[in-house]
Amino acid sequence: MSGLTKQFLFKNPVTFTGFFRINTYKPKPNTMKTKALIVVMSHLSDAQIEMNMGSNESAQNHINFAKYICTRVIDLNSVIDPDDMYDAYLNSQAK
Repeated sequence: MSGLTKQFLFKNPVTFTGFFRINTYKPKPNTMKTKALIVVMSHLSDAQIEMNMGSNESAQNHINFAKYICTRVIDLNSVIDPDDMYDAYLNSQAK
C-alpha cells in the first residue's frame, strides 16, 4: 500500500475497516415536489405567525401566495414544485 492509502485506512475492525469516501453528489436545484395542500397550509400557518408578530405585510404575502396556488391548482392533492409556483407568483405580481 502507498503512504496515501495507509493514511486513510481505518484500523478499528469493530466499527469499520475500509476507505472513507467524500460524497460529492449535489442534487439538482428546484427538484423538491410536494402536495399543493401542504404548501398552502404551510403558508397560511406562516401568515398566522407573521400576524402575531405584527408583520402584516409579510403575512399578506403568504396569504396571497396561498390564494394564488388555490386559483392555479384544481386538485390540492396534486403534486407541485413550490419553487416554480412561487416564481410564477412573483412574475404575476410584477405585471
